[in-house]
Amino acid sequence: MTFKMNSLQWFIRRMLLFFLVAGWTSCQDEQTTPTFSVPFGGDVNLTCNVQENEGHWVRWDREDNGYIIAIEAHVIVEDPRISVDLVDNTTWVLRIRGVQAGDQGPYRCTVNTTPIATQRIFLEVLEVPEAPNIVVSPGNVTVRERSTITLTCYADGHPKPTVTWTREGDQPIHQWINHTLPFSIGKQSKYDGELENIDSRWESHSLTSYEGETLRLTRISRRDAGSYTCTANNSVEPVDRETIVVEVVYPPSLISVSGPKKARVGEDVTFLCKAKDSNPAAEISWMIEGKPRHAVIATVRKSSTTGYNTLSKLSFTVPTVTSGVMMLTCVAVNREIGTKEVDTYILHIMEADKTIIKDTDVRHPNDVSRGRQMVPAMIGADINPKRGRENSVYPPRRKDPPQARGAYYNMLAFLRFFGLLMHFH
Repeated sequence: MTFKMNSLQWFIRRMLLFFLVAGWTSCQDEQTTPTFSVPFGGDVNLTCNVQENEGHWVRWDREDNGYIIAIEAHVIVEDPRISVDLVDNTTWVLRIRGVQAGDQGPYRCTVNTTPIATQRIFLEVLEVPEAPNIVVSPGNVTVRERSTITLTCYADGHPKPTVTWTREGDQPIHQWINHTLPFSIGKQSKYDGELENIDSRWESHSLTSYEGETLRLTRISRRDAGSYTCTANNSVEPVDRETIVVEVVYPPSLISVSGPKKARVGEDVTFLCKAKDSNPAAEISWMIEGKPRHAVIATVRKSSTTGYNTLSKLSFTVPTVTSGVMMLTCVAVNREIGTKEVDTYILHIMEADKTIIKDTDVRHPNDVSRGRQMVPAMIGADINPKRGRENSVYPPRRKDPPQARGAYYNMLAFLRFFGLLMHFH
């Protein structure tokens, strides 16, 4: 019973003290407020010296928001990191373990003396962790092949985040290193169809990832197009990441014309022009003998690995030309970068075939009477038998042997006799 009464008295005493202390008004001391600096996650002990501790009460609170932390050794806030101890009957110690960023601020120790005594302490938390925050520059970008671009990923946070670059689909990042030669050789070489001095030597390296805020891409080619992602990590959640899409524009790698090499006047012909691997898709136009010629609307197809393939068809009827040849020109233009590729094609033109008269039979008068086979005549040919055989379309007469001519006339007589018998019958 005594234990229960003592516990009840202690509780009533603390509640009265709580309401009493809560209504106190603090006095502003003229002394300078000391500052305790502690690293994030460390432990700190805030001390309050009370010269006349007997019969007086001590309260800890936050001066910036008025929250009461503890009254004497009784902790009011529900925070297992905080405890209050009395040392040597004169010093009250507020202990905070595992200091967090929110623990930073002004603390106040108040003693209900007359007048009220107040001691202020400022707690500074050092090296407060901060999750990464990324700002990329530039955004999505379009560059020309063989150019150079710098991708930058600014990352804030504490501790300082580590920035790592990767490509979509685990594609490699191509880095070129330029080694300048100790002497000039004064020569040039071709790279992707363009001339460059070779007084320096370039080496290409493929990386699965690149660490650093700045990623520099030199001698960009179409294989470098795609998404580049920078990730900032400092072990403070959440991890931040941003993506930059790099599009590479380039002219066609190949343009070619295909079709017949020879054709006759009046014949219908068709030619195809293909512009391969261009980004964006190339626009194709035709010229015949230097004059623009309308073509069928081009067909564009996207390659899975390279750029666009454009196919254009041109059809026409072969006209008469004096030179015997016709030059066709196919022009593929990439308007995004203002470049064009040209391919020419030579068509050899032959004279038209002689038109055969199929519905008109022309016979030599002597051949008709002698039962010879009909011989078709050609337009513009000499069919007058009186002019001689050298200009006639008829073949020369055969000089059959006597036996063959006799058999021929015997057969003819038999057929005529047979026809008479059928007539009288």
